[in-house]
Amino acid sequence: MQPLPPRAALPPEAMLARARAMREELQQRRTVRHFSDRPVAREVIEEAIRAAGTAPSGANRQPWHFV
Repeated sequence: MQPLPPRAALPPEAMLARARAMREELQQRRTVRHFSDRPVAREVIEEAIRAAGTAPSGANRQPWHFV
């Protein structure tokens, strides 16, 4: 495991802007119950899996599996 490189602290205004942008993104989340049969590009699927792999888990147990 490699430690993350140090990052410069953001000024308060930048932190607030990022927090607001994240909240706006999260507020647009929706539950999907009906799916399209339209094909999805492999690159889109791969990026979604990469993003899912960064999700936090309790006690860092990382209980997910991707098929």
